[in-house]
Amino acid sequence: MRSFAGAGAHAAGQRLRSDATQLAGDVSCHVTCTAAVAKGETATRAAMVLSDLLSRSVESNR
Repeated sequence: MRSFAGAGAHAAGQRLRSDATQLAGDVSCHVTCTAAVAKGETATRAAMVLSDLLSRSVESNR
């Protein structure tokens, strides 16, 4: 059973992954500027790393 804080952190991580995926899709579909696409990809990778770190932190604090 998850604690309230753990459940909240898990939900935040899920939202972060979802938002990063959506951002990556939006950027790749609507922007032709390669610099903007690269920034979007970099932001997506950063969000995924942060989400992974958040998940690990929640797991280690159970």
